[in-house]
Amino acid sequence: MDLTAEQFAEVLNSLGDGRNSAPSDKRRAPRVTHRCRAGITLGNEIGAGQRVSVTVKDFSPRGICLVRAEEMPAGSNFIMSLGRRGGPPVSILCTVVHCKAVSKNMHTIGAEFTCIIDAAPPQPAAAIDGPSEEERIRSSMLD
Repeated sequence: MDLTAEQFAEVLNSLGDGRNSAPSDKRRAPRVTHRCRAGITLGNEIGAGQRVSVTVKDFSPRGICLVRAEEMPAGSNFIMSLGRRGGPPVSILCTVVHCKAVSKNMHTIGAEFTCIIDAAPPQPAAAIDGPSEEERIRSSMLD
């Protein structure tokens, strides 16, 4: 998943000050160096996983690089919730692509943005009240 230019700007804005353009490299998308603290939720469900603090190292429209004491296996997921100016926060599901030990208690974690998660819980289907309502629906579909 690639973030749109507007979404990328919102992510950058939500992380606050501290941005610097990264030197050009051979990546598929340009990276922005941006060191700041952020919270992530481990797993792939909003509110269901452990919330941990990480340091954002850099990010691009395709993914993000974090620094964390504990390692995260490739293929694992986390959710990054970001505030937006004039709107509700957006939650992005991220998938770990690589994790490299920098020292005994420091790992860099490269993750790609997988999808934006809708925080609104699914609404249950309306219950059918009795045989008359069921008959009305059946006849309207068959007529």
